[in-house]
Amino acid sequence: MGKRVGALTCLDAVRDGWGALIGRFRRQYGADLRELLVSLPWQDLAILVDELDSAWSDTDENTARLVDLINYQVECEHVRSTTSPAEARRAQRELAGRAAPPVPIIRPVARRPAAVHARLMVQYEELMARHEGAVETPAGPMGPRALLALLHPYRADLGVV
Repeated sequence: MGKRVGALTCLDAVRDGWGALIGRFRRQYGADLRELLVSLPWQDLAILVDELDSAWSDTDENTARLVDLINYQVECEHVRSTTSPAEARRAQRELAGRAAPPVPIIRPVARRPAAVHARLMVQYEELMARHEGAVETPAGPMGPRALLALLHPYRADLGVV
């Protein structure tokens, strides 16, 4: 059962504006949306707009990855600034002998299309399970090169260039 569609409500979910919508419509259907607005019944047009392919691009994913990284940095800094030296020493003793994962495991927190987010959460949970018991040891502030190095392992998974 599909979602209910009204005369103009089909366009409510379109967040990227009319210009992008017109371009996406032309690329997918090879027709001008403005002409069809006049010539087609609104129900038929609503179905076509609703079935447009997702507009999630490589740039959107790269931006979302940066949001994930910033969130990771903020969480690490919060832990670093709220942990007392005694707590840090106790944690070091408890975690002695455990190695950190080869790269930080960064939780996807940015807003993404549901299918993309679900796939990334599965990857994240698999990595967490594979490295269960490993210690995350952030090593001080990260510069731009360190942030890009963290992004590098994920680029191939997404086909991002």
